[in-house]
Amino acid sequence: MRNKVLKSSIADKDANVLLPFEYSSISIATDGSNNFILRKDNKTGIADKNGKIIIPCEYLLIIHLKNTGKYKIKPDWSENVGLADMKTGHIDVPPVYQYIAPMQNGAYLVENNDKQGVLNENFKLIIPAEYYFIMLFPGHKYYRLHKVVTFTNQEGLPQTQDKYGISDINGNIVVPVECSWIDKNLSSYKQKVIKDGKNYIFDAKTGVLQKV
Repeated sequence: MRNKVLKSSIADKDANVLLPFEYSSISIATDGSNNFILRKDNKTGIADKNGKIIIPCEYLLIIHLKNTGKYKIKPDWSENVGLADMKTGHIDVPPVYQYIAPMQNGAYLVENNDKQGVLNENFKLIIPAEYYFIMLFPGHKYYRLHKVVTFTNQEGLPQTQDKYGISDINGNIVVPVECSWIDKNLSSYKQKVIKDGKNYIFDAKTGVLQKV
Protein backbone atom coordinates (compact mmCIF):
# COMPACT_ATOMS: atom_id res chain seq x y z
CA MET A 1 0.00 0.00 0.00
CA ARG A 2 1.30 3.42 -0.92
CA ASN A 3 1.68 6.04 1.79
CA LYS A 4 -0.82 8.83 1.51
CA VAL A 5 0.53 12.33 1.05
CA LEU A 6 -1.08 14.56 3.63
CA LYS A 7 -2.28 17.96 2.48
CA SER A 8 -3.00 21.08 4.51
CA SER A 9 -5.72 23.69 4.28
CA ILE A 10 -6.76 26.83 6.17
CA ALA A 11 -10.31 28.01 6.88
CA ASP A 12 -11.58 31.04 8.77
CA LYS A 13 -13.82 30.94 11.83
CA ASP A 14 -16.91 30.65 9.59
CA ALA A 15 -15.44 27.61 7.83
CA ASN A 16 -14.74 29.57 4.67
CA VAL A 17 -11.72 28.00 2.97
CA LEU A 18 -8.87 30.50 2.72
CA LEU A 19 -6.29 28.09 1.33
CA PRO A 20 -7.33 24.86 -0.40
CA PHE A 21 -6.07 21.31 0.24
CA GLU A 22 -3.10 21.46 -2.08
CA TYR A 23 -0.16 22.34 0.19
CA SER A 24 2.15 19.91 1.94
CA SER A 25 2.36 22.34 4.86
CA ILE A 26 1.00 25.70 5.97
CA SER A 27 2.43 27.64 8.89
CA ILE A 28 2.05 31.14 10.30
CA ALA A 29 5.08 33.38 9.78
CA THR A 30 6.83 34.51 12.96
CA ASP A 31 7.93 37.83 11.44
CA GLY A 32 4.91 39.83 12.60
CA SER A 33 3.30 39.94 9.15
CA ASN A 34 0.49 37.41 9.91
CA ASN A 35 1.34 35.86 6.56
CA PHE A 36 1.13 32.14 5.87
CA ILE A 37 4.21 30.21 4.75
CA LEU A 38 3.21 27.64 2.13
CA ARG A 39 5.00 24.50 0.96
CA LYS A 40 4.06 22.77 -2.28
CA ASP A 41 6.09 20.41 -4.48
CA ASN A 42 9.15 21.13 -2.31
CA LYS A 43 8.90 24.86 -2.98
CA THR A 44 7.94 27.74 -0.69
CA GLY A 45 5.48 30.58 -1.15
CA ILE A 46 3.63 33.22 0.89
CA ALA A 47 -0.05 34.02 1.35
CA ASP A 48 -1.45 36.96 3.30
CA LYS A 49 -3.75 36.58 6.32
CA ASN A 50 -6.79 36.43 3.99
CA GLY A 51 -5.36 33.58 1.95
CA LYS A 52 -4.34 35.70 -1.03
CA ILE A 53 -1.21 34.34 -2.67
CA ILE A 54 1.38 37.13 -2.73
CA ILE A 55 4.41 34.98 -3.56
CA PRO A 56 3.69 31.74 -5.45
CA CYS A 57 5.32 28.47 -4.42
CA GLU A 58 8.25 28.89 -6.77
CA TYR A 59 11.14 29.40 -4.37
CA LEU A 60 13.47 27.04 -2.57
CA LEU A 61 13.72 29.43 0.39
CA ILE A 62 11.97 32.61 1.53
CA ILE A 63 13.64 34.29 4.51
CA HIS A 64 12.52 37.36 6.45
CA LEU A 65 15.08 40.18 6.54
CA LYS A 66 14.62 41.76 9.96
CA ASN A 67 13.59 45.45 10.12
CA THR A 68 13.31 45.78 6.32
CA GLY A 69 9.77 44.68 5.45
CA LYS A 70 11.37 42.41 2.84
CA TYR A 71 11.81 38.71 2.18
CA LYS A 72 15.00 37.33 0.74
CA ILE A 73 14.02 34.91 -2.01
CA LYS A 74 16.14 32.03 -3.29
CA PRO A 75 14.69 30.20 -6.32
CA ASP A 76 16.97 27.15 -6.45
CA TRP A 77 20.23 25.62 -5.25
CA SER A 78 22.31 28.24 -7.04
CA GLU A 79 23.71 31.12 -5.00
CA ASN A 80 21.29 33.65 -6.49
CA VAL A 81 19.02 35.61 -4.15
CA GLY A 82 16.67 38.58 -4.52
CA LEU A 83 14.17 40.62 -2.49
CA ALA A 84 10.38 40.61 -2.33
CA ASP A 85 8.02 42.90 -0.41
CA MET A 86 6.42 41.24 2.63
CA LYS A 87 3.01 42.87 2.11
CA THR A 88 2.56 42.81 -1.65
CA GLY A 89 4.98 40.11 -2.81
CA HIS A 90 6.38 42.54 -5.36
CA ILE A 91 9.83 41.45 -6.53
CA ASP A 92 11.91 44.49 -5.66
CA VAL A 93 15.20 42.84 -6.62
CA PRO A 94 15.25 39.82 -8.96
CA PRO A 95 17.36 36.88 -7.75
CA VAL A 96 20.57 37.81 -9.55
CA TYR A 97 22.91 38.43 -6.61
CA GLN A 98 24.94 35.98 -4.55
CA TYR A 99 24.37 38.00 -1.39
CA ILE A 100 22.07 40.80 -0.18
CA ALA A 101 22.14 42.47 3.24
CA PRO A 102 20.53 45.66 4.58
CA MET A 103 22.78 48.56 5.52
CA GLN A 104 22.20 51.08 8.30
CA ASN A 105 21.17 53.87 5.91
CA GLY A 106 18.37 51.87 4.25
CA ALA A 107 20.51 50.78 1.30
CA TYR A 108 21.49 47.20 0.51
CA LEU A 109 24.92 45.68 0.16
CA VAL A 110 25.00 43.19 -2.73
CA GLU A 111 27.62 40.78 -3.96
CA ASN A 112 28.34 39.08 -7.27
CA ASN A 113 31.42 37.05 -8.17
CA ASP A 114 32.88 37.89 -4.74
CA LYS A 115 32.67 41.63 -5.49
CA GLN A 116 30.48 44.09 -3.59
CA GLY A 117 28.15 46.88 -4.72
CA VAL A 118 25.26 48.94 -3.31
CA LEU A 119 21.56 49.26 -4.11
CA ASN A 120 19.91 52.39 -2.76
CA GLU A 121 16.65 52.30 -0.80
CA ASN A 122 14.75 52.34 -4.13
CA PHE A 123 16.75 49.28 -5.27
CA LYS A 124 18.71 51.16 -7.91
CA LEU A 125 22.31 49.99 -8.33
CA ILE A 126 24.31 53.10 -7.39
CA ILE A 127 27.68 51.41 -6.85
CA PRO A 128 28.50 48.55 -9.24
CA ALA A 129 29.54 45.21 -7.80
CA GLU A 130 33.24 45.63 -8.52
CA TYR A 131 34.72 46.33 -5.10
CA TYR A 132 36.51 44.03 -2.69
CA PHE A 133 34.89 45.71 0.32
CA ILE A 134 32.41 48.55 0.94
CA MET A 135 31.52 50.13 4.28
CA LEU A 136 29.57 53.12 5.60
CA PHE A 137 31.36 55.89 7.44
CA PRO A 138 29.80 57.35 10.62
CA GLY A 139 26.86 59.55 9.68
CA HIS A 140 25.91 57.12 6.91
CA LYS A 141 26.43 59.67 4.12
CA TYR A 142 29.63 58.31 2.57
CA TYR A 143 30.95 54.92 1.55
CA ARG A 144 34.54 53.72 1.82
CA LEU A 145 35.42 51.73 -1.32
CA HIS A 146 38.19 49.14 -1.47
CA LYS A 147 39.32 47.70 -4.79
CA VAL A 148 42.09 45.21 -5.59
CA VAL A 149 43.72 46.02 -8.93
CA THR A 150 46.10 43.88 -10.94
CA PHE A 151 49.06 45.31 -12.83
CA THR A 152 52.28 44.10 -14.43
CA ASN A 153 55.40 44.81 -12.40
CA GLN A 154 58.88 45.60 -13.68
CA GLU A 155 59.67 41.90 -13.98
CA GLY A 156 56.66 41.44 -16.26
CA LEU A 157 54.74 39.48 -13.63
CA PRO A 158 51.15 40.14 -12.50
CA GLN A 159 50.87 41.85 -9.13
CA THR A 160 47.93 43.07 -7.06
CA GLN A 161 47.56 46.33 -5.19
CA ASP A 162 44.90 47.68 -2.83
CA LYS A 163 43.24 50.95 -3.84
CA TYR A 164 40.73 52.99 -1.83
CA GLY A 165 38.23 55.75 -2.53
CA ILE A 166 35.06 57.40 -1.24
CA SER A 167 31.60 57.86 -2.74
CA ASP A 168 28.65 59.83 -1.46
CA ILE A 169 25.24 58.41 -0.57
CA ASN A 170 24.18 58.53 -4.24
CA GLY A 171 27.22 56.62 -5.47
CA ASN A 172 29.07 59.67 -6.80
CA ILE A 173 32.84 59.33 -6.40
CA VAL A 174 34.12 62.16 -4.20
CA VAL A 175 37.62 60.76 -3.61
CA PRO A 176 38.97 58.75 -6.58
CA VAL A 177 39.66 55.07 -5.97
CA GLU A 178 43.39 55.76 -6.29
CA CYS A 179 44.39 56.13 -2.64
CA SER A 180 46.85 53.80 -0.93
CA TRP A 181 44.88 53.94 2.34
CA ILE A 182 41.68 55.28 3.88
CA ASP A 183 40.83 54.66 7.52
CA LYS A 184 37.83 52.54 8.50
CA ASN A 185 37.34 54.07 11.93
CA LEU A 186 33.68 53.63 12.86
CA SER A 187 33.99 55.79 15.98
CA SER A 188 35.10 59.01 14.25
CA TYR A 189 33.90 61.17 11.39
CA LYS A 190 37.53 62.07 10.61
CA GLN A 191 39.24 59.51 8.37
CA LYS A 192 42.90 59.48 7.39
CA VAL A 193 43.53 59.35 3.64
CA ILE A 194 46.87 58.63 1.98
CA LYS A 195 47.10 59.54 -1.71
CA ASP A 196 50.30 59.85 -3.76
CA GLY A 197 52.29 59.61 -0.55
CA LYS A 198 50.54 62.64 0.98
CA ASN A 199 48.30 62.67 4.06
CA TYR A 200 44.76 64.05 4.10
CA ILE A 201 41.79 64.05 6.45
CA PHE A 202 38.32 63.33 5.10
CA ASP A 203 35.44 64.60 7.23
CA ALA A 204 32.52 62.21 6.81
CA LYS A 205 30.21 64.83 8.33
CA THR A 206 30.96 67.63 5.84
CA GLY A 207 32.46 65.72 2.90
CA VAL A 208 35.59 67.91 2.96
CA LEU A 209 38.99 66.43 2.11
CA GLN A 210 41.79 68.50 3.63
CA LYS A 211 45.56 68.10 3.32
CA VAL A 212 47.50 67.83 6.58
